[in-house]
Amino acid sequence: MNSKNWSKEKLIFYLESSLPESELARLEADLRSNRELREQIESLKDENQIHSVGEIWRRNRLSCPSRPELQQYQLEQLSSDASDYIKFHIEVVGCAICQANEADLNQATHSTTDQQRRRQIFESSAGFLKQQDES
Repeated sequence: MNSKNWSKEKLIFYLESSLPESELARLEADLRSNRELREQIESLKDENQIHSVGEIWRRNRLSCPSRPELQQYQLEQLSSDASDYIKFHIEVVGCAICQANEADLNQATHSTTDQQRRRQIFESSAGFLKQQDES
C-alpha cells in the first residue's frame, strides 16, 4: 500500500495508539517498506506534538514498578496483590524495561551469592592451607 492510501486522520490515530488492530498491522507493514510514509508520520508527530494519554503513560512509565519493588517481588516480600500485578506487568504486558531490570537484579543476586560462596570456601580453606604451610 502506498502512503496516499492512509488518511491523515488514520495516521494520527496510529500515533495516538487508537488505530484498530486490523489496520494497525497493515500500517506497520507499510511503514516498514515505505520511506515516504515514515517521513509523513514523523512530520505529523512534529506538527501535532502528539500528547496522547497512552504516550504520556509509556514515556513516564507510570505502570512500571520501581526497582526496589522489583527486588521485593523477587524476594517474595510483597503482598499477593502487588506480586500478582508485577507478574502480570512483566509476563503478560511484557514491559521490556521491567524485564531488563528484573534480569539485572537476578544477575546481581547471583553474582553476590557467588562472591559469598567463594569467600566462604576461601575462609574455610585458609586455616587448612595455613596448617599445611607450617608442616
